[in-house]
Amino acid sequence: MFKALITGATGGYGRALARYFAGQGWHLYLHGRDAGKLAQLKLEVQALGGTAETLCADMTHLSSLTAMAFAIQLNREDHFYLLNNAGMGFEAAAELTADGYEQVWQVNFLAAAVLCRCLLPRMAQCAHGEIINIASAGQYPLDFDDLDSRDSFHPVFAYGRSKAAMIMDVKYLAAQHPAGICINAIHPASLMPTALLPPVLSPQSTLEQGVNQLASLLAATQSQAFSGQYWQDGAIATSIESTLDISAIRCLGTITDAVYASLFEEQVLA
Repeated sequence: MFKALITGATGGYGRALARYFAGQGWHLYLHGRDAGKLAQLKLEVQALGGTAETLCADMTHLSSLTAMAFAIQLNREDHFYLLNNAGMGFEAAAELTADGYEQVWQVNFLAAAVLCRCLLPRMAQCAHGEIINIASAGQYPLDFDDLDSRDSFHPVFAYGRSKAAMIMDVKYLAAQHPAGICINAIHPASLMPTALLPPVLSPQSTLEQGVNQLASLLAATQSQAFSGQYWQDGAIATSIESTLDISAIRCLGTITDAVYASLFEEQVLA
């Protein structure tokens, strides 16, 4: 069976992806924060020929994501896809989550990274597995002295750093899991009409174009498997130079692994 977890599924690009895969007859795990919107989307998925389960979780609470991930049922014959789509755009000011991280960094990057680490071991038991981080061409180099940008917050830079980190993490995870699972990042399209689009800007791309780009990545990995790559404009592309730095990739990966491990330490202590 073809299955996918789509985070941020109730609006914009996530909803467009859900509708597309529903038309392919997939079983979808739909993530969102609004139970009413999830219920409505589930009906849409069923009407389009798919099946769905809804998962309500808040990306600003990382522990809720581990519970969500372990609620997903995977079997050996499954083809499972994790589509890390949920995200925030250009926020006016830094704001810390209950977990103690700047919210754009946590929602865009850390939440996706935690889900990857939760699901990767189980995906290895499936017939096929893929992870796709919905990144962006709008990348900005990380500052390891202010990793989540709380002290030097700028809306554009905070967003760009979180998206650069998503690209770096697929490279790190691909090196850790060299066989069987495709782990890649994608820039689906520029300035699609979603809630992330700033009011002062006009859309330059349609949601359909964004969906088609992701479909082209899936077609490419099915033709010849590859991992640890950044996909843009229908082909493997080169992200900004700092995202290619092996030592920086390993440093970020190690820090993120520690964040993931700490979630389980906290649960044990609780």
